[in-house]
Amino acid sequence: PLNDNDAQKRGDGWTVEMAVLLKDLQAAGASLTREPWLVFVGRYNYWRGLSEKELSMTPRLSKTSFHIYEEYAHLELVK
Repeated sequence: PLNDNDAQKRGDGWTVEMAVLLKDLQAAGASLTREPWLVFVGRYNYWRGLSEKELSMTPRLSKTSFHIYEEYAHLELVK
């Protein structure tokens, strides 16, 4: 049987959940009411069975480049 760390196992996606304390954001100078926030999550897969690295991202950008910040998603922060 395959375990979660088995290199032979292929998944069909990935998820991530993140939490940041509001006081920590504010201590860094962040504001919930000023400019809109942008969000982008990118992932490099260097699995040894791949001939080239595999990139995945959200949101999907117009081309495979993690640096097109104009296309990052808007993030709404609410209490």
